[in-house]
Amino acid sequence: MLSKEYFDYHLTPNGWVEGTEKLDFSTTERSIPEDRVLTLRIIEEIPHPNEGFRYEQVVWKSDDINLLNKLKKKFGARP
Repeated sequence: MLSKEYFDYHLTPNGWVEGTEKLDFSTTERSIPEDRVLTLRIIEEIPHPNEGFRYEQVVWKSDDINLLNKLKKKFGARP
């Protein structure tokens, strides 16, 4: 694996908020907002030269589906 990095984003009532990011040689820790309804992790992998992947995973999701859907509609499903 040549590179594996990730970026966390939290959906809150005020919109998307940047979270922790892990780069190959450093990590920037950011606190998790108490009012988050969703946390997404965007992962970027480069296993070989000229080959890369970007995907996302849900790290945490609120049980309040109505609020989650409302905020996704207002601020977008992704940051």
